[in-house]
Amino acid sequence: MKRFPGTKDIKLIDNIEGTQVLKCYFRQKNIRSIIFLRGQNNIFIPISLVKKGTRKGKNIMKENYKILFKGEITRINQELETDNYRIEKL
Repeated sequence: MKRFPGTKDIKLIDNIEGTQVLKCYFRQKNIRSIIFLRGQNNIFIPISLVKKGTRKGKNIMKENYKILFKGEITRINQELETDNYRIEKL
């Protein structure tokens, strides 16, 4: 990826209407995260953190992330639509 040159721990798994969906790894790949990257504002929105050995964390890919994280994605989209969120800078 151009934004993260040489990084193997952040992978693009989908692009939905200009919003990137990224898969990230932490702690020697034992913990996985799925993140929306809001393309226009360059804001990262964490959807979920899961352990690698769990049902959701076993193998996150383009073909299954929408099913695995349907509830989390729906909740995040509702919060964005109703402006029910806060922005924190890291």
